[in-house]
Amino acid sequence: EGIVLPILFCRLEGPLGFFRPGKEKCFAFDSTFFNNPATMEAQVIDVIRHEYAHYYTDAADLKRFFACSALEESHGDDWKWACRMVGADPMRFHIAAFFVGREWSAEKARKAHNAEDIARLDILSYIGRWNRLPLDGETAAKMLSCIRRRNPRAYFDIGQAFIHPQRGYGVVVDTIPQDYWTQNIFVRFADGSDEVLNTKGLNRIVRRVGLPPDTENVPCAG
Repeated sequence: EGIVLPILFCRLEGPLGFFRPGKEKCFAFDSTFFNNPATMEAQVIDVIRHEYAHYYTDAADLKRFFACSALEESHGDDWKWACRMVGADPMRFHIAAFFVGREWSAEKARKAHNAEDIARLDILSYIGRWNRLPLDGETAAKMLSCIRRRNPRAYFDIGQAFIHPQRGYGVVVDTIPQDYWTQNIFVRFADGSDEVLNTKGLNRIVRRVGLPPDTENVPCAG
């Protein structure tokens, strides 16, 4: 679910923008910088995304997944990870020279404003389900390929139905690689309950089957 935050444009002494956490969250940006004809489109978008990355780390409480020193309190690995997710350059300070030669066409600027270059991900739902941060797509695909090749009995596809000795019929709703040998799978059982399981032991105790007629309506997505 999205959130609407106040966005202020005013003269700031020093920073080009900031995100204020806490109960009265808001964004503020330096109007002088944003209204300067010499300021490039790429600079404006990067400053916006820089501050949005601060909001991202706050909203998703990313600090719990990273060890940040006191010196990195606001621009540590958690913030840098968020920068990669939202398409910002993970630099603590804005360096105008970095953007020389990155003049964009009107069409490219429009796409950047619309964030069409950023993958969509409901990070709060992901963390709530898996209690971890997502891997990049290339790494995840490589790990899943290794699991399928090295340990096929521990590999489950989305939509795979199986019988659990205690829980009964279940359907795999979602999967992520745990390591190069096993998956974590999000399972929905016939009674409507959900559970995250690791396939390390699961592959030895379940029987993969087709869904019987009385469980055809077990949802396979969500």
